[in-house]
Amino acid sequence: MGSKPNRLNDEYAGQAPSRRPHNNRYVKSPEVEEWIERSNGKLRADKALEKLLLLGYGGSERTTRRAVARVKKDYRLGRVPVHRP
Repeated sequence: MGSKPNRLNDEYAGQAPSRRPHNNRYVKSPEVEEWIERSNGKLRADKALEKLLLLGYGGSERTTRRAVARVKKDYRLGRVPVHRP
């Protein structure tokens, strides 16, 4: 069984990864950012998916996990304690 030809891979074959277009698998949802903020970074991805599904989101569980992980990472980076002498 052969796979479907992928125009994107053929077109950018042999080029540096920085020259290839990025496959954005991130849920751009201000709601997720707000929920992470309100939960102090404790919101789980499965609970975020439940809320997103109620809002009409049609994406996958994996995409939601990626999105929540990225938002939580950004949240933690913004709250790094600074210890000065």
